[in-house]
Amino acid sequence: MTRLILLLIILAAPGVRAAGAPPLDRASAESGLADKDFHNRRKTVDELGPARGAWKMALLKRSLSDEDPVIRQKAARLLGLSKDGSAYGILAEALNSTDTVTRLGAMDGLRDLGDRRAAAPLAALLGSGDRNTRWKAAETLGALGSGSAVPALRKAAVSDKDRFVRMAAVESLGRIGTPAARTALNALKSGPDPEASLWAGNVLKTLKK
Repeated sequence: MTRLILLLIILAAPGVRAAGAPPLDRASAESGLADKDFHNRRKTVDELGPARGAWKMALLKRSLSDEDPVIRQKAARLLGLSKDGSAYGILAEALNSTDTVTRLGAMDGLRDLGDRRAAAPLAALLGSGDRNTRWKAAETLGALGSGSAVPALRKAAVSDKDRFVRMAAVESLGRIGTPAARTALNALKSGPDPEASLWAGNVLKTLKK
């Protein structure tokens, strides 16, 4: 995958507060996120953590617009890990961002949140002009396991111009594993694309175990 995705994977892991550290209050968090030094802003986002709460959700949402890409990525992950019901709307909105880092981070957050309502907007992103977005959307749909994504993933597995996106779509069909997903995989296995046929065959073997 591209250097961008590798960088995001390395930097996206949320930080952990030190044992015994006092909880971060709202005033301190707002002050930290307004600091001109991005190191201090990153530290503050880490200290916010994935805990629930209206004001924390609001500050994490604000951090999705931070000029620092690492902060935007961290904020998206923490929104998802919070399991807060309000996080879905924030992350779904972030999928429409023109910034690639924010968009990819939102997909990570939605994966962590596990809300299958995200299947429809994620499937729509399989038509994006950005290959990283399409790849991440295909991968995230598999992680969510929503059967409603099968038609879009099957189409991507057949027609996407990038082989990594096609491969991710095939693997996600396997992760979903519904009868419809198996039907799609069997169709790919017997189809004209030798790569898709090979990938689908391998995935089907794992489903039979």
